[in-house]
Amino acid sequence: METGAILVPSADGSDDTVAMYALLDDDVAALLVPNGEATGWKLAEVPERLRPVISARHPERKLRYGSNPGGLLWRDRPALPLVDVAPAKINLRYTGGDTEALLRRRGQTYKGDWDREVEPFAPDAAAGGELTQSIATEGYKTQQELDTGTEDDEVLVAIGRDGRFVLVDGAKRVAAARAAGLESIPVNVVARHPSWETFRDRVVAFAGGHQGRVYQRVEHPDLFDLQAHHFDDRLPVLTKAFEGYDIPGKKLMDIGAHWGQMSRAMEDLGFDVTAVEANPQSARIATRLRDATEYRYEIWEGSVFEFPRLAEMNVVLGLNIFHHFLKTQEMYEGMTSMLDRLDADILIFAAHVYERRGPDMDNAYRNYPPDEFAQYVSEHSRLPQIDLLGHSHDGRPLFKLSRNG
Repeated sequence: METGAILVPSADGSDDTVAMYALLDDDVAALLVPNGEATGWKLAEVPERLRPVISARHPERKLRYGSNPGGLLWRDRPALPLVDVAPAKINLRYTGGDTEALLRRRGQTYKGDWDREVEPFAPDAAAGGELTQSIATEGYKTQQELDTGTEDDEVLVAIGRDGRFVLVDGAKRVAAARAAGLESIPVNVVARHPSWETFRDRVVAFAGGHQGRVYQRVEHPDLFDLQAHHFDDRLPVLTKAFEGYDIPGKKLMDIGAHWGQMSRAMEDLGFDVTAVEANPQSARIATRLRDATEYRYEIWEGSVFEFPRLAEMNVVLGLNIFHHFLKTQEMYEGMTSMLDRLDADILIFAAHVYERRGPDMDNAYRNYPPDEFAQYVSEHSRLPQIDLLGHSHDGRPLFKLSRNG
């Protein structure tokens, strides 16, 4: 649980009251306000306007809610460094008349509906041939490298409530970088919507309760600083496993997608992806991250055993999930039925490390060694070719099952 101090605006707009919030899981769960005594506190109902909170992991930030919800929300923190953003992920352009306020202080949190005063960014219309050619041949250079300005003069973006980047200034440079095929360019984040800041703090709070790490790396520049338990060491192996396979138009199901990291990677390869996630909270976070990172894959919340389109999937991913289905008879039978209903070309799954199994697997309904596990999956999915692709950094064997290699 995280706690922190906040200032509660009074109903009549007069003096603010110091209070404490308690952050549990993914929302503000409790609010403590003075009870009138020198050192006493009492529980109070959490007003809706106090739902956005800061993380107590960053005590240098000072949170204040003014009496005007549409006004500015300032946090006393240093300006943010340049952030590398993929030009292809900047698809909105600010059209409102409040540019001066957006630019008032780099890195501010700015309330209101400014992020709805946007239009689709048309890079083809903004690109200049000479600038595009220069970037393509000489690479992207910052204003400082060109001796024409400082970091403050780089491309300016804001982050809306949904986490999407909104271009404020620098359309020609973004368009030229996209035309040149650059993977990323440095930008200044001049403002964030408080709804996105709240979501970010929830993710930070989640990491704080899990050894300071999230499960997988989050592919949003505003969350790159979070450490992860699992990185993309499997991705090169998976990419190689699909060599020679006609990917465009093929449907891929990512079972146990968590926050959608592998689903995003598979969409990048060209698959039509459906992320299946049984945990409602993880599915909600995955949805926010999908939208914030400009992806389009489907998120289906529920048990994969109840997924209605199993037979339509051409490729199935089951990374770090199948062994959980061995723990009870009900789950084992559900997995068997699920595999029987597949009509896939390829199935890739990671088995658990049999030699390091804990009490949960010692008491499992079934507990197959890796080769036997792969044979079981092969028989029920009717994919006779079994290939060991390698092992992840934590020693889990990664298998590819296919019709004929």
